[in-house]
Amino acid sequence: MAFPIFEKQADIPLGFESEYEEKDGKWVARVPDVGKLESTLEKVRAEKKDAEKATREAQEKAADIQRQLDIKATAGADVDKKMAAALEKWEKDKESAVKAVQDQLDAVTGKLRAVNLDDRAKAAFLKAGGRPERADAALKLKRDRLDLVDDRLVVKDEKGEVTTETVDDLFAKSFRKEMPDFYKGTQAKGGGAAGIQGAALDDGADADAILKNPRSALQAAHEAGASA
Repeated sequence: MAFPIFEKQADIPLGFESEYEEKDGKWVARVPDVGKLESTLEKVRAEKKDAEKATREAQEKAADIQRQLDIKATAGADVDKKMAAALEKWEKDKESAVKAVQDQLDAVTGKLRAVNLDDRAKAAFLKAGGRPERADAALKLKRDRLDLVDDRLVVKDEKGEVTTETVDDLFAKSFRKEMPDFYKGTQAKGGGAAGIQGAALDDGADADAILKNPRSALQAAHEAGASA
């Protein structure tokens, strides 16, 4: 399901202005440049491959230096010390270069993984009938429950263990019951728990605050409804 497109910037829901950009006279949702991340990842992989090749060559050269050290072992203590120092420096430089490339590869891989997880989770939420303007908030509420295992998006329990619940079921069933006003045609405005929950969120309640202290958020919404 595509994100909504607006004719004017003023039509963008409050709080989501930074998520949109103007293209061809219309305001469309910003889409993460996954292609750029993948291109960077391929570049880093190539650099890692070159570093590994350099490592093998360094190891061969180190072995050759060691052989020379063995041959010249009787040539004098001063020669031995210089050769040993050269070998030690070479090993340190090699390890430092390989680590730098690996760290860069890990960072890019982590960013690509996060973008992949977030995009797939939002797609599942929208597929279940979620309101596009609530997609980021829905992901924020359930982000800790989601993970990628062998490129498969899974749902975890509070202990961090993978459950049998699918991501589609999470957003189409359990989360829909928890947050009905996040879905099209279910914006609760009346009494009861659903009404209180809808009021709390519609009044601009922060998702983090609800997660940390749901009772307090519901109580605040109840009091606001009672005083209205």
